[in-house]
Amino acid sequence: MSSSSNFEASNLLEDNEWEEKIVEQNQQLDQLIEDIAIWPTTLSSKPTTQTVRARRRYIERKREEGHDTIFEQYFSEDPINPPHFFRTRYRMRKPLFEKIMNKLIETDNFFVQKRDATGRLGMSAIQKCTIAMRMLAYGAEADLRNIGE
Repeated sequence: MSSSSNFEASNLLEDNEWEEKIVEQNQQLDQLIEDIAIWPTTLSSKPTTQTVRARRRYIERKREEGHDTIFEQYFSEDPINPPHFFRTRYRMRKPLFEKIMNKLIETDNFFVQKRDATGRLGMSAIQKCTIAMRMLAYGAEADLRNIGE
């Protein structure tokens, strides 16, 4: 009987140890849950691991000056260049160009001058049509840097 009482005593010791370990682990879990629940409210600022987006560089394209130049050269009441210059450059007469430009503005929203996300005006309808007509006239890509010429 003594061996069975020793076995029961050792089982009681093991059970007590297990209970103590379980109580200790429960306390640790409770503390962890509290820390997780409280952590977001204790943050005073954004985490430092957040990346900062670099600002995009703005390239001044002088769109307004380009429009003014084209308008003064070919479309004003008293243009700088004579009518045959227009025909040589665009391979069509000015009234035909204007008719095509007006039809494009009516039918395709792309050719309407709009503001971009920063509020700056985009290219004018004359500039966009000039590029398109030069591409058609010469069968090649238009050089955007030469729009005002």
